[in-house]
Amino acid sequence: MPSNHNNKFSTFFQQNSTEIFNILCFLASNIMLVITLIPTNYPIVGHDFQYHYLRVEAVKYNIETGNLFSGIDYFYFGGGGYAGFAYPELFLYIPALLRIIGFSIGDSMAVLLILCNAFSYCFMFLFLKNVSDSPICGTLGAVLYVLSTYRLDNIITRFALGEVLAFVFYPLILWGLWDFIFGEFKKPYLLGIGFVGMLLSHTISTVLALGVCVIVSLIFIKRVLQQKNRLPRLFITAGICVLVTAYYWLPLLELLNSCEMSVKISAYHTVDYDIPFMSLFRDEMHNGIAGLRFPIFLFCLPRIFLTKNSPAYKEYFQGENAQKRRNILLLADVFLILGLVFAVLSTDIAPWEFLSKFMDFIQFPWRFFALVSIFLTIAGTVYVFSVSEYLKASKKTVAAITAAAIFIASYHVVIGGVGHDKSFTANHYDNVEETYHIGMGEWLPRAANENGKNVLKKMGNSVVLSNNEWIFCKRENGKLSFELPEYSNAEYAELPFIWYKGYEAYDENGRELEISMSENGLVKVDIENAVGTVNVRHKPTTLRMISYFVSAVTIVILAVAAVIFYRRKKFAEKLI
Repeated sequence: MPSNHNNKFSTFFQQNSTEIFNILCFLASNIMLVITLIPTNYPIVGHDFQYHYLRVEAVKYNIETGNLFSGIDYFYFGGGGYAGFAYPELFLYIPALLRIIGFSIGDSMAVLLILCNAFSYCFMFLFLKNVSDSPICGTLGAVLYVLSTYRLDNIITRFALGEVLAFVFYPLILWGLWDFIFGEFKKPYLLGIGFVGMLLSHTISTVLALGVCVIVSLIFIKRVLQQKNRLPRLFITAGICVLVTAYYWLPLLELLNSCEMSVKISAYHTVDYDIPFMSLFRDEMHNGIAGLRFPIFLFCLPRIFLTKNSPAYKEYFQGENAQKRRNILLLADVFLILGLVFAVLSTDIAPWEFLSKFMDFIQFPWRFFALVSIFLTIAGTVYVFSVSEYLKASKKTVAAITAAAIFIASYHVVIGGVGHDKSFTANHYDNVEETYHIGMGEWLPRAANENGKNVLKKMGNSVVLSNNEWIFCKRENGKLSFELPEYSNAEYAELPFIWYKGYEAYDENGRELEISMSENGLVKVDIENAVGTVNVRHKPTTLRMISYFVSAVTIVILAVAAVIFYRRKKFAEKLI
């Protein structure tokens, strides 16, 4: 009996050895990251941690108060309001909801980061597994991807939440790009989901990803034009992406055109933040970021064993699936070249005095590290896997590399140090001063960023009249009311709200009062002919409501189409 039992276990493991191996690699690489992020008695911190924790609290506050559609987050500036939507908030609902049900600030963010790690791994695994027809290749690439130095630094050093989220969607975009260039483009939804997720994560990364798609498509333009049905599908996919995300980008354009915004005057310039070339290969800090280090470049060296006359090439790239494998190698070569080019562009040997005229929007040249990490990870994975397959040692190779990658990543985390802030308690944001930590204030009117936010601190819950009289006001989210003095000779009132388009005011007789921006970037109400109680409120603009409608209708249509397609597919299968 025991022998029979052991035989069943042995048979099970033999039949499912590859799946078990892949699961173990997933657990090993992700557990290392989980240990890094928890326990979280005190939240993990980094360069931008204050802003991102505050964003989560602002979303939590919006959910609790029902302020979901105005576009202004009144948790900021002690109730003064901020256009928080300009930095995508969709994925912040995960930690915000966890906060509502009782999770701590640190635990809720840790859950989001752990989910980012897991999905980044899974999407890269699926991408490489499908293009190579090998789950082992998928595992190798996923391990190297999720443990790459720059991705780790985005968590433990920079706390760049937008870029951490962007790393989740890069593999989907590249998978869709592969299908567009080398496949029959039967899965345009990969590009669609990838770009929608990317745009709702990090705008700069979206621009970089779009640039990559254009560059790679131009390199393979002959292949692209061979099947003319690809371009219509591409344009339809792009159109759907535009419609689905309209609720985000349409209000953003409206915001940018409403007044002189601080985002148009960057505080960071690429020419000031390049890094020494040799620091690419070292684990040392320059301009706030560590280098990529040698291993990511070394993984690409097996390419020298894959020349057309080499035994590995003759065996692995001929016979069954030969053309597909050659296409994979060709794409890997393109990614290797692009990775090396972008690596150089991130350093001081690139002509940033000239390039900054066109690329200052990325702020820091080392943002290219994201592209370098992705390109060299994919190229190195293809090269290492191809050689190891020829040697009939793919599992052993992947196991050894996984162990080495975990060790190197752990060492990097220990050396870099994971910071925790003991000042973050359950009532941390009860202190109004903490709601002013918004980074450089890019999404403030310029006047408010220069002076208005400091004026807000002094005003509190008061309205300041043009005759310097201070009046107490009642305010909640975008609503405010105050009583005018009976014999006031004031011409206008400055309110404790940052000015954004959408405010309107009425006196107690229902007379609409003129709204404008004060010299401090705050809401200014003309009260010269007003009487009694003045009521002010913020309403979503017409364009914002249209954008919500467009996105909602598009999503509903897509959902209905997906259900119909699924049912038809099932019906067709039954007939067969």
